[in-house]
Amino acid sequence: MWWFVLALLTAVSGAITWNSRGRARWRALASELKLSFSEESYWLRWRMSGRLRGCAISVVVHQPEDRRRGLSTSISVQTDPPIDTALTLRSEDIKSRAFKLLGTDDDQLGDAAFDREICVHGPPMVLLGVLDAPTRAAVRRVIKRWGVYVEGGAIYSDRRGVLTNTHKLRQLLLDMVGLAQHLRPPVDGYQAATQRALASDPEVGVRRRCLDLLLARTGPITEAAATIAMQDADAELRRLAALAAGPAGLDTLQALLDDPQLGAAEADSIFVTLEAKAPSIAIAQIQRLLVARPRPATAVAVRAAGTLGLREALPRLNTLARHPDLAGACVDAMRRFGDPAAEPGLIAALDAPDVEVVRRAVDTLGHLGSRAAIGPLRGVQARALRKDVADAIDRIAAREAPGRGGGLSMVADARGALSPIAGQAGSLSEPATPDGQDD
Repeated sequence: MWWFVLALLTAVSGAITWNSRGRARWRALASELKLSFSEESYWLRWRMSGRLRGCAISVVVHQPEDRRRGLSTSISVQTDPPIDTALTLRSEDIKSRAFKLLGTDDDQLGDAAFDREICVHGPPMVLLGVLDAPTRAAVRRVIKRWGVYVEGGAIYSDRRGVLTNTHKLRQLLLDMVGLAQHLRPPVDGYQAATQRALASDPEVGVRRRCLDLLLARTGPITEAAATIAMQDADAELRRLAALAAGPAGLDTLQALLDDPQLGAAEADSIFVTLEAKAPSIAIAQIQRLLVARPRPATAVAVRAAGTLGLREALPRLNTLARHPDLAGACVDAMRRFGDPAAEPGLIAALDAPDVEVVRRAVDTLGHLGSRAAIGPLRGVQARALRKDVADAIDRIAAREAPGRGGGLSMVADARGALSPIAGQAGSLSEPATPDGQDD
């Protein structure tokens, strides 16, 4: 039995030594950080508390409700002024990722890397006002490294066991305090912080979110936000700001239309604004785009020409109709004009690769075309358009049929009525009254 007693004494002695050394390390760390140290009992029930760099610190070793888990170390850090209680940050888990994919959980900031890793909750203005680029970097680093979370105005860390490795505990405390300082509410308010993010955040997605929020406000706030965003390097941000800026944004809109990379949808929104607020500028921009090298915005300019009825653009549209990507827009504009002078462009559009574009060109030629269009119409190969082509040729033939002397023609939309064929000898006419006779 002596060996059993020896082993027991050795274990007890080792536990006492381990506990004494851990307790001494905690005391030393508390002294280094100028925190108070206390203990509920000699055996591992220790506590550190106090203030560090303007933050309230609490480190407690306690027994959780589920005693099977053993002792835990809980750390909390609170700032003065406190972190906004509406702000929640934690590492993204499987559940959060699933909800994010479904679009039913969590607020996205527009920073792709941050949004992939961190789950955030809170009013958008609070999130964007607090989570600037340096703060997002600190959040990613600390939360990913230590698994801390922000909730209810404080930063927390719950760790199983007792952290007797005071070097690790010290680094954790300093990282949590540094994060807390980043998350303090901005001194000049969330709105001013959001404006700063709009002007300087490196992530264009974040700047767009900031602009959306600020444009939802009214008065000087909107004007200031639009002015900032119209200087942005991102063309889409400049477009959104210029559309919201009213007359002050017209110069920016014109400059955007000169960008060869401008997409059709963006150009369309610009023309809608110009047509409503400055028709003369819209017309000038349409004319510039029509004579420039074709690009995505050219199709929008063609449609806008049709909407505004710019018949002077028709010769250029006849040329652009040969371009496969512009034929559809040109045909639609020509249909609006209803001008027979559009016939060359409509004939050119018969070679478009899109069957629907060809169908519209065939139908329009049926209403506007001359006999010169019959040959090109017969050259249309698409089987699906045979009936459309035949109907268009019949309409042209009926409209262009030569008159015959002595013939009778029906008055349009008047059944049974007769009318003289103009300029034809022998046409039906009122008999002359003989001389000397009364009617």
